[in-house]
Amino acid sequence: MDKRFLRKKVMQHLKEKEDAEKKEQECQISEQLVASEFWKEAQTIGFTYPLDFEFNTLPLIKQAWSEQKHVVLPKVCPNHQMFFYLYEKATPLIESSFGVLEPDSNKQIAKEQIDLLIVPGLVFDSVTKKRIGFGGGFYDRYLADYTGKSCSLVFDEQLIEGWESEVHDQAIDRLFTLERKNL
Repeated sequence: MDKRFLRKKVMQHLKEKEDAEKKEQECQISEQLVASEFWKEAQTIGFTYPLDFEFNTLPLIKQAWSEQKHVVLPKVCPNHQMFFYLYEKATPLIESSFGVLEPDSNKQIAKEQIDLLIVPGLVFDSVTKKRIGFGGGFYDRYLADYTGKSCSLVFDEQLIEGWESEVHDQAIDRLFTLERKNL
């Protein structure tokens, strides 16, 4: 199966998802994450500020702040690089050239200081725990030498097995889902 086709197909499913159903599923999946050792042991958590159709991580960001955890968000930089910056309640956000909100901060956080990285994506394979993102390869490059824990928050429509991963595709440590809990 072609990655571009799968990307397009799943993005359409996510955009058509009913708001009430989406919120209910996000709540259930978020509860699993917050109850996990991944969350409990993490002091610094990397999120992505969500696009409308993506898993809404804003309640989790607020939860992390309420537990005095550090929240970091990525910025895409030249040469296909991505770095994470501290995101606090007062940190302004600016829209990137990709249409993603990024922190207007110069407080870069070293990769080894991030305990948990919540990795976005469009398609996930529950067997290999690999993902298809938006096609830029930013997270695969970042994960290549990342030593902390990684997880993804996944709607059932995003679980598709049988697509062929590429050499550079990085596996995620854990997928939090509804149907197939604790992958």
